[in-house]
Amino acid sequence: MTRKGRVEGRVALVTGVAKPDSIGFATARVFAEEGASLAICDIAEAVHACAGTLRETGVEVSSHTADLTRMDEVAAMVAEVERRHGRIDVLVNNAGMVVFGQEEDFTAFQELSEEAWDFGIAINLKTQFNVTRTVVPGMIARGRAGLIINTGSKQGITTPPGNPAYNVSKAGVKALTDISFDVREHEIRAIIGPNGAGKSTFLKLVSRELDPASGTLLLHGDDAAGAEPLLIHLSMFLVLDKINLGMKVVDLGCGRGELVLHCTRRGAYTWGLDYARPALGLAQQALKTVFAQSVPCASWALQQANASGALPFASGSVDVVFMLDVVEHLLPHELKAALDETWRILRPGGRLVVHTMPNLWYYHYGYPLYRLLQRLRGQHLPADPRARWKYSHVHVNEQTPTRLRRALLESGFKARVWLHPIQSYEYEDSRLVRVSMRALAHIYPFRWVFCNDIFAIGSKA
Repeated sequence: MTRKGRVEGRVALVTGVAKPDSIGFATARVFAEEGASLAICDIAEAVHACAGTLRETGVEVSSHTADLTRMDEVAAMVAEVERRHGRIDVLVNNAGMVVFGQEEDFTAFQELSEEAWDFGIAINLKTQFNVTRTVVPGMIARGRAGLIINTGSKQGITTPPGNPAYNVSKAGVKALTDISFDVREHEIRAIIGPNGAGKSTFLKLVSRELDPASGTLLLHGDDAAGAEPLLIHLSMFLVLDKINLGMKVVDLGCGRGELVLHCTRRGAYTWGLDYARPALGLAQQALKTVFAQSVPCASWALQQANASGALPFASGSVDVVFMLDVVEHLLPHELKAALDETWRILRPGGRLVVHTMPNLWYYHYGYPLYRLLQRLRGQHLPADPRARWKYSHVHVNEQTPTRLRRALLESGFKARVWLHPIQSYEYEDSRLVRVSMRALAHIYPFRWVFCNDIFAIGSKA
C-alpha cells in the first residue's frame, strides 16, 4: 500500500530555486516526495529549468520569476500561484544570500557601503517580509492551517566578522519569524529552518514513519542509544500523526526522551521535562547521540520540572502536552497543579495526552479473579498485585477512569477517557489464559475491570 505523504494535497510555494544543487531545489523535492503540489520561484529564468527537472520525476509544479525585493512583483507572483493552484498552504522563504550568477560579498563593517548594506538586508530580510506579508492574508481568509518556514542561519546569533549585512538580516529573520504569535489564532505558524546542508535533513524529518500496521511507536537501538522499545497504543499514534512542522510540544515526564525524539523528528519544537535529574541525564545523552548535527539545537530542549508544578512557558503558547506514565507518581495536589498549569500553557484547541496505569478497578475487581484462575492452575500470586513489581512503591496516586476524568474536568479540560490494553500477555504459557485475558481486556463491559491501561485526551476549549 502506498504511504500517504505528510503534506498530501497541500500546496507549497518555495522561493529561491534556481539550481538543482541548491537548498531550495532540495526543499522543493522533499515537499514533492511528501505529496505537495509545488510552486517554485526565483529571480532567475533558471527556475523554469528546475521545474522541468522536477516534472521528469512526476511532480506537479509551476515555476515563476519575480524580484522578491519588489512588493509589486511579489503580489503578481503570489496571485499567479493562487490562480494556478487555488491556494498556498505552505510557504518556504528560502530565497536570499546571493543572486543567481553573482558571488557572495564579504566586506568588513568599516568598509561596507550603504548600497551593499541595503542590498544585503533586502535580499535576506525584505524578501521574506514581502512574500510572507502577501501570502498570509490568503491563508487567514481560507480558515485552514498554514505553515511558513523561514530559512535562517546561526550567523544571526553568532555574528562572525566579514559579513555584517548578512548577520543582521538573519537576526531579523529570527525576529520576523515571531509573527507566529500575531497570526496564531488563525492556525498559521511560522518556524525558522537551519541554513546549509541541514535544511534538507530537517525537512526529511517530515517523512519519518511510525509503524501504523501495529499501531506501535518503536524505538530501536540506534534511535535511543540502546533504550528499550517504547510501546504506545494506536490512539497515541493518531495523536502523534497530527504533530507536524512548527508545532510546540511539551513532554512532561520525558524519561529517556523517546517521545522528544519522535516529535522533534516530525519537525516540532519539543521540550522534555522530568522531575528526576538522572532521567534528564539519560535523555540528554541519548538525544545528542541520535541527533548529532542533523537537527538544529533549537528544536528540542530538556529541563528539570519544578516540584511546585509551575511550567516555564507563556500562557497559550503550546500545542500538545504529553503526560505518559506520570500521573500515578504525583500526589493529588501535585497532579492538580500540573493539570492547571498544563491548561494555562495550552493554546485554545490544544491537547493534553495522558497514559497512566494501573487501573484501580482492575486491581480491586479483575486481579482477584485472575489470581483465582492462576491458583486453580497451581500458580500462586500475591494478594496485593503491587507486590509483583519492584518499583510499585513510587505509585502515590493510582487512578480509575472516572477519577482521572474528574481531575481533568476540574482543571477546565474537555475530557475523553478510555481503556485499552498495551500488554500482550505473551508471558502467559497457557494459550487459553492469553486469549481469555486479551478478550476480557478488550470487550465491553469487562474491560473496565480487566484492562490495566488508562488513556485520556484533554482538550482546551
